[in-house]
Amino acid sequence: MSWESVLGRVAFANCDPIFDGLQDNWKILPAPPAWLTGHLLRRDCLTAPIPAADYAKHSEKLLLLPDLGIVSKGDVGSVLLFGARPIDQMRDIALPSDSSTSRALLQWVLRRNNLDPKFHETGPDLV
Repeated sequence: MSWESVLGRVAFANCDPIFDGLQDNWKILPAPPAWLTGHLLRRDCLTAPIPAADYAKHSEKLLLLPDLGIVSKGDVGSVLLFGARPIDQMRDIALPSDSSTSRALLQWVLRRNNLDPKFHETGPDLV
């Protein structure tokens, strides 16, 4: 099967309306958002919802589909930081490998607050 008949998809409920019925005519490639970026760059699939940070990083190689995105007008809680000590005392922070935008946003917030912990990339599940 050609990559041109494959769509990348994340298993988020907010993607369901976009992908509803497409599996009848397309092969669906399920993967976490950040992993779909790699699939797009390797031409494993024709299109996929990827993190905004990844699109910005690879915009010269990718085409942005107009008027289509996963967005919110309010809080979504996609950037969460958990720890046993106050944030300004954290020396090491584990980052999941499946969300480039969440990682970039957390790093930006910490830099804006003059905090410079060491980051460690983990798998998608931090436990």
